[in-house]
Amino acid sequence: MTLYTSIISLAILTNLSITTQISTSETKAYTDTRYNFTFQYPSSHHLITIGYGFFGLLNNNKLTLRASIEENAFKIFIKENNHITDIFHSFARERCKVVCGADGPEESTYCDEIESEIEYRSANGLRVLEFYLAMTRENYSEKTKKKSRVGPVYLVDLSQKDRHLALMIHPGDRDLASEKAKGLAQGVIESVRLLP
Repeated sequence: MTLYTSIISLAILTNLSITTQISTSETKAYTDTRYNFTFQYPSSHHLITIGYGFFGLLNNNKLTLRASIEENAFKIFIKENNHITDIFHSFARERCKVVCGADGPEESTYCDEIESEIEYRSANGLRVLEFYLAMTRENYSEKTKKKSRVGPVYLVDLSQKDRHLALMIHPGDRDLASEKAKGLAQGVIESVRLLP
């Protein structure tokens, strides 16, 4: 079966809620006992982990999804902004911008503006924020700046008790995601659940 048939997209717009599910007959499961969560992904993909809290999904040797557990950055953000009421929302708005950052001798890319955001609850009741960003590519030798739209970038709140965690998920490249890549990300997000 193809990836299209293993991902069933159900867009239900109720209170800005979007639901996408991965068919369980064609999935593998990833469980992370250190961060206490699990999710499903299409069996057509291969999961790679890079150290603690960084992983990606590959399909035909192409990176289709990147993800990271945001714990240390979240802790630092809380220390510096302990007066903020909705700490997850504020952290997510700042952290989503890091997916664009790249510097080189001739060029730099960065996201300094959020174009749109949607908040919803996943099928398992987790809080999710979806962002689209304005990315700037600055070429130093040509003295040019080009803007483009990138996204989506998702942050899922995995916080429990006194431990603040966010799962950041975005398609493998730094451009605007295809509907297929977006469906993959949403399918993974909908399957994320906290372990008891």
